[in-house]
Amino acid sequence: METQEARREHKLVMYTSSGLLNQYFSRYSDDISKIVERESEVTSKEFSGGVSGVLGALKGALKKKSGKELIKEINLNEDYRQVRALMNVFSDSDLVLPVEALIEEKESPTGLYRFDTNLQLVHTQETEDTMIQVRGIENEVDFSGLTSPENWSSRSFVYTALKTIDPFPFEGVFLPVERGETWYRETDEGFQLDMLELKVQFLYILAPDPDDYINWSNYQKLVRDHPKDIDQSGIEK
Repeated sequence: METQEARREHKLVMYTSSGLLNQYFSRYSDDISKIVERESEVTSKEFSGGVSGVLGALKGALKKKSGKELIKEINLNEDYRQVRALMNVFSDSDLVLPVEALIEEKESPTGLYRFDTNLQLVHTQETEDTMIQVRGIENEVDFSGLTSPENWSSRSFVYTALKTIDPFPFEGVFLPVERGETWYRETDEGFQLDMLELKVQFLYILAPDPDDYINWSNYQKLVRDHPKDIDQSGIEK
């Protein structure tokens, strides 16, 4: 029988804005501590040194590392493993509201919102340096933001997302910074929101849910193996 320990899996970190991460975790450390206390015994054991100890480890990592090296430490180094766990707990907490809250005009207590959708990653040279533009659409919210390639993990998920035309499944947390165009559609009940554009700053982006990744990979295989020449009966020539 699967244990609670086995069920708790924390997704790997693919991208993080180090400054924002440190800022938010420090500002809301007391609230995060209360969330951890409300969680199961398993979670409490994971943070046996206390949230303050985890935040101390994060600050230590920020001083020594940056970009890819920081993410590598968070994902693979046992000394910083709790930081990754804390990022996952923070994502699912009531301190971060789902994207749907933006449509309902509910204000997040931290100003942060979580997403779980396919993202399009594209290299761009709109600035002096080559950046990665990240765009996603979840429900009626179309959000995008520029990220530095230095702050992305070098794992295969990222390479795959950059080279494929089809958006790749990710999840994470962002901070809205600018509201763009808003479109409405007319219905029998009046006008309803059709699409809201947002410019955002990503706090962090996590690896996809395993089931989402399997579904995406299966879709890619079907597209790749699609017969290019079939007759009217549906049989490949």
